[in-house]
Amino acid sequence: MTAEARPLNRAMRLTAALAVAVALPEVLVLVLSLARIGVGQGMSIVLLVLGAAAGWMTWRILASAQHASEPTPRWECAAVVVTGLIAGLVYLLLWYVAYLSPDLTCDGTAYHIPAISMWAHRGYVYWIDPFFQLESLVNGYPKAVELWAFIVIRATGLSQFSNTLNLLFMPFGVLGAAALARTLGARRWTALLAGCLWLLIPVNLFQATTAYIDTAFGSLAIAYLALLAGTWQLLVGRDRQVWQIVPALGAAAGLTLAAKGSAAMMVLAGLAALVVLGALTLRNKKAFGQAVAIAAMAGVLALAVGGFWYIRNWVMTGTPLYPVGVKFGERVIFPGIRVAEALWEEGNMPQPYHAWSVPQRILYTWSQTLSREVDGMPKWPASAWGVDSRMGGLGFLWLGLCLPASLYVLVSSLLRHNKSSRCAIWVVAATVVVAFAGAPMNWWARYTVWLYGLGLPALAVLFSDLVRTRHLVAWLARIWVLTMLALGFYEGYRSLEETLRWAYPGRWLPASAQEWLPEAWIWRDGYLFPETRGTMLERVMQSDGPIASGPLWGFAPGGRLQHNVFGQLSEPIGQRELMFLSAEWNEQVAAHLEAKWPMYIIWDGNNDLPDWVRALAERVDKAPGFWIITTKGAP
Repeated sequence: MTAEARPLNRAMRLTAALAVAVALPEVLVLVLSLARIGVGQGMSIVLLVLGAAAGWMTWRILASAQHASEPTPRWECAAVVVTGLIAGLVYLLLWYVAYLSPDLTCDGTAYHIPAISMWAHRGYVYWIDPFFQLESLVNGYPKAVELWAFIVIRATGLSQFSNTLNLLFMPFGVLGAAALARTLGARRWTALLAGCLWLLIPVNLFQATTAYIDTAFGSLAIAYLALLAGTWQLLVGRDRQVWQIVPALGAAAGLTLAAKGSAAMMVLAGLAALVVLGALTLRNKKAFGQAVAIAAMAGVLALAVGGFWYIRNWVMTGTPLYPVGVKFGERVIFPGIRVAEALWEEGNMPQPYHAWSVPQRILYTWSQTLSREVDGMPKWPASAWGVDSRMGGLGFLWLGLCLPASLYVLVSSLLRHNKSSRCAIWVVAATVVVAFAGAPMNWWARYTVWLYGLGLPALAVLFSDLVRTRHLVAWLARIWVLTMLALGFYEGYRSLEETLRWAYPGRWLPASAQEWLPEAWIWRDGYLFPETRGTMLERVMQSDGPIASGPLWGFAPGGRLQHNVFGQLSEPIGQRELMFLSAEWNEQVAAHLEAKWPMYIIWDGNNDLPDWVRALAERVDKAPGFWIITTKGAP
C-alpha cells in the first residue's frame, strides 16, 4: 500500500459484503431453475446461509490495518446517534406498515407480485404462460428485485414480504451513499447523514410500502457507484486488495443490471469510466493494465450475475431487451417495439410536457411545480406525493442541495492533491451523467432517483468542508444548507405521513394507540375492488383452487384496471395456480383446459360472455366489472 492509499472504510466493506451476499443466492436459484429443480423452504434457507457466509468472507477479505482515526468530538458522536435513531425508527415503521398492508399499486398488482407468485407455485423461475396478457412485463424485464423477494418468501413462508421489495434493498442505498461519502473525504457523521437521507426522499418513502421497484433499483445503483469509487481508490493506491474487491464490484454491477433493463447504460458507463480515466490519469502502465483487467473481470461477473434475464429473452424472443427492440436507421438489430412504446410514454407524460423540451421537463419536475399550477397539475408539496408522481418526487434536497454540492465537489476536486479522492468523484460523475443522458423519460423522478448516488455523498463532503471553515461565506452557506435540510426533513415527514395515510385501511390519523395494533392494519378481501365485496368474486378470492382468466383490459366501476385483480389472486404467494385463456376458442385453450381444469374463470364484465365460456359454466355470476364462472365439475 502506498502512502497515498487508504484502507476501505467500513461502509464500503459492508456494501461489498451485502452485494455478494445477495448475488450468490440469486445466481444459484437461477442455475437450479434452468435445471427445473424446485426451490423449497429448506433449499432457500441453505442458499441464504451460503450468501451470508460469502458476504462475511468478503467483509473479512477486504479488512486491512486501519489508519489511526482523528478524534471525534462529542457533538459529532451525538449527531451520529441521533441521525441513526431517526433513520432506524423510520425504517422500522415502514417495515411494520409494509408487512401488514397489501400492495395497492397498479404495477405491483399487475405484474411484479404475480411473477413472484407464479414462480413460487412452480418452485422455480420459468417463462410464464404467453397467454398472460401482461406476459411481456412478467417475462421481459429483468427481475433481480422480485427474485430476492421470491427467495426470502420461500425461506420464511411469509407472503407479506411481497410488499417489502424496496425495503429489502434500501440498505444498499444507505450504505452505498455513506461509503462513497467517506471515500471522497467526508467526516463520519456527515457520511452517515448522507446515507440516512436516502430514506427521506419522497419517492422512496411512497414506494417503500409497495411492490414498485424503482427505489430498490436506485439503491443497487448507488451501491454500484460506491464500489466503483472503492475500486478506483485501491487502484490508484496500488493496493493488492484491488483484486479482492472485484467480485463485489461484479456482484453489484450484476444486481444493478438484473434489476432494470435501463441499467445496462449505467453498468457499461461505470466500467468504461474506470478504463478511460485510468488512461488519462494513471501514468504507470501496469496500473492502467490493471484498470482494463478489472473492468473486464467485473463485466464478466456482472453478466454471470445479471445476464440470465437478457440471454433468456434473446433465446425466447430474439431480443435481449424484450419487449424492446434495437435498430440503427432502417436496420433492425433486434426485433421489438420502441422504448417509448414499452413505457407508454405518450400516456404517462403529463399533457403540458408534450409541448416542452427535455430540459424544460426535467427542470419543471425538479422544481416540483413550486411556483405555480400548470393545467391543474398540483403545486408542492402535493406535487411530490405518490409512488410514481410525474410532477416531483426527488424532493428539494436534490435541486437545492445535492446538485449544487455535486458541482462544488467536482470543481474543488481539481484543486485537491489526493489523486484517489479527486478522480473517484469523476468516475462516479461520468457514470451518472452518461446514465442520466441515456435514461428513458429522465424527467421522471422514479426513473432517476439514483441521481442521489452522486448528490448525497457530495452533500456530505460539502457539509464536512463547511464545518472546518470559519469565514463569512461559509457561515452563509451553512445557513443555506441547514435551511434546505430542514425543508428536506419536512418533505420527508409529510411524505411519510401521506404514505401511512394511504396504507392505512381506516380513517387516518389513528385516534388511539390501539389503532396501531397489527389487526388495525389488516385489509378486507376485495381491498382493490371494494365494490365487489359480498359478490362471487370475494368468494373466489377466498378459494385455493386453480383460477383461469380471460383478457382483462378494461376498468372496473371503482376506477381500477381490471388486470390489477391478478395481484390479489397472487396472494398468498404461490398458493393458487393462475391460468390464462385467450378471447377466442382455439387448440391452445383446449390444451390448457385439458391439462388443468380451473374451478373458476374470471372474465371482462364490460363485454358479453363468449358462448364457449358459457358452455363451460355450471353457474355464471356478475360482479361489478367482472363475470365469474363456476365451471362444471368444480367442487
